[in-house]
Amino acid sequence: MSGRAHSKASAARGATGQFTVTLFKPGPGRGVLEHWAYSDRAHALDEIGWIVERVPPGTELLLRDPEGNDLLRMARTA
Repeated sequence: MSGRAHSKASAARGATGQFTVTLFKPGPGRGVLEHWAYSDRAHALDEIGWIVERVPPGTELLLRDPEGNDLLRMARTA
């Protein structure tokens, strides 16, 4: 069964053993806005659309695999 867990911002930096979705704040500071961990890729991909619809323009989204490799990086422009 897949699960979504709200994670600490420090987990956004490397391998966690789970698929992770990280939102970065728009602007010069570019800090972590939100970070979630998922037990499977399908669940993470399913929620990306839901997440992106609710963030302000300029927010960047990053999807990483369990080994910490970037799979998808995108920014909301409008």
